[in-house]
Amino acid sequence: MSPASFGARAHDMLGAVPLGAVAVVCILQPLVRRASRMELLKSALLAAAFLFWAANQLWPDAPRATLFNDLAIALFVADIVVPWGT
Repeated sequence: MSPASFGARAHDMLGAVPLGAVAVVCILQPLVRRASRMELLKSALLAAAFLFWAANQLWPDAPRATLFNDLAIALFVADIVVPWGT
């Protein structure tokens, strides 16, 4: 397939869908493992980061796209920096 065979906004959807899928897995995986509340909270924040990133990919021209991106980055940094006790 050539890039011309995709619609003008195909990249937005192709970038957002996998990120949304990762967010779903971030929530389901600790639920299946019956993780602690702290792990569930950490997973929920990580899922939110992926959802904000997906929103930024899906609507790159939206007035709040920069906000979505900034929130995603802040949540990813929090996931790395904050000692979650796990």
